[in-house]
Amino acid sequence: MRIFLPLLSVLCATQVHSIFHATCPRKDPPPGVLVLSPGNKLVLTCKGHVTVDGLKVNIDGNSSNTNRGLTSTVAPTTIGNIVNTGHTMDSTVSETYHSESEVSTVHRWKWNGWTVGNGKRDWGEIAFENRGATLSLFSVRVTDSGKYTCHHRGRERFSLKVIVADPPETPSLSCYKRSPNSKIRCEWAPQKPVTKQVNCYLVLNKRPADTFHHHQCSYSSRLSRYWCALDHNEDELRTSHTAYLCVTSVTGNATSTWISFKPMDIIKPDPPSDVKVTQEEGHETWIKVTWNFPTSWKYEDRYYKLIYEVKYRPLKSSYVQVQGINTKRSLIIRDIMPGVEYLIQLRTKEEYDGRWSDWSTPVNGSSWTAQSEDLTATSDPVPGSSEEGSTTDEDLTDAVVAVEPVDGDGKVSHHHLWISGSFVLLLVILAAYIFRHKDRFMSKLHSMSVIIQPSDSTQLPPSAPAAPEGQALVTFTPPRYKEPPPSKAEEEGEEENEEEQRVKERIEPMHFNNTSYFLIPRE
Repeated sequence: MRIFLPLLSVLCATQVHSIFHATCPRKDPPPGVLVLSPGNKLVLTCKGHVTVDGLKVNIDGNSSNTNRGLTSTVAPTTIGNIVNTGHTMDSTVSETYHSESEVSTVHRWKWNGWTVGNGKRDWGEIAFENRGATLSLFSVRVTDSGKYTCHHRGRERFSLKVIVADPPETPSLSCYKRSPNSKIRCEWAPQKPVTKQVNCYLVLNKRPADTFHHHQCSYSSRLSRYWCALDHNEDELRTSHTAYLCVTSVTGNATSTWISFKPMDIIKPDPPSDVKVTQEEGHETWIKVTWNFPTSWKYEDRYYKLIYEVKYRPLKSSYVQVQGINTKRSLIIRDIMPGVEYLIQLRTKEEYDGRWSDWSTPVNGSSWTAQSEDLTATSDPVPGSSEEGSTTDEDLTDAVVAVEPVDGDGKVSHHHLWISGSFVLLLVILAAYIFRHKDRFMSKLHSMSVIIQPSDSTQLPPSAPAAPEGQALVTFTPPRYKEPPPSKAEEEGEEENEEEQRVKERIEPMHFNNTSYFLIPRE
């Protein structure tokens, strides 16, 4: 038994390794390409000899050096085949030409059409040997990728395309669901810059099946990560899944550690939305926090209950407190320090399965205090100002209501509000009464304007003398008969008498209005 268990473990490990190796093969480079890693030493000759780090690379046909992870499928451009002499090139410089003119008279090397060693480009550490027939790059860089060609007497003798790139980094896989009815999302965020030659896909197995399925992943440049989505299946929420990530390129391949999960166990909702903090009037140590479901929590997911946690701390302190809430979407925190600004955050998870969401964006809030209930005067312009135009009765009423009295402590007094409201109501009733009886008021105003006219007016109609108290107000004047025309002196005297009579007539009605109309004779 002791021998059987270790043997079984070795067999299982071998089987898993073989599955990983078979399902994540290395990507073959295109024909005529040599793939190198940064830092390798590359030596090229016009005869087609290629040496990497002192080791010869066979370039006959399609071959590869699996011991060093190098692949070369070089196709000579000269007529006929280049015969490999089996001689390993000695990296010792036998004859070095540093002058471009000396090199140009014998051999010339070009990189993407540019003469090597010429121009403003940084060529790194290079050397020409054997009268220019050999080019040595002592430490290749990613920028050294390109096509190298050797020219002799104006003819191209040899060409080779070189790719210098780092092998893919080992990925780290994570999978989650935003809600019970959403898709499964698996992703990986690379730590190094990503090249276009990298291919990434998810390998998935659903037990009890033994087959692995490939799901292509995409790269999001906005989020700087690879991601792939799996369709939701209601019948597989409790089914065990096994998955790992495979990354392949011409420089190599890499696989993540395989993970096993059930869809309900990887539910990770988004943080709660619409988080709001309000004060509770009259309670200096209370604040009320309200929120809503996560934006990605679908309507069909309402069957599953969510629980919440509220985290709060003073703005200028690191002391954190957390309270849990079951299913409700509001909480009154009752241990707030009065007048202190707090930071409040929330997170949520499914009641029985899954993981906690990330914390929501912090929201600021403070409790109610007596000093915080200040006058909130409106910033609107007063009706009737130059910006509003002419003033109306309704505008004046609104302006009166907008100004609220305040007592010495900065709080609005209730009895002042009652007095102001009563005053406004009386104004409205008075205005309505005047509008309803405007005809009577206009007639009275007209009669008063007739009475109080200037003394030099010559158009006042003669009025009857006032009747004594106790007599009828209406009197009948005796008829006047024609008399002979008076003399000139008599006419002047009569005019003076008439003027005095008019003054008396103006005074007597005023006396009548103040005495006989209001006084009642005694019996």
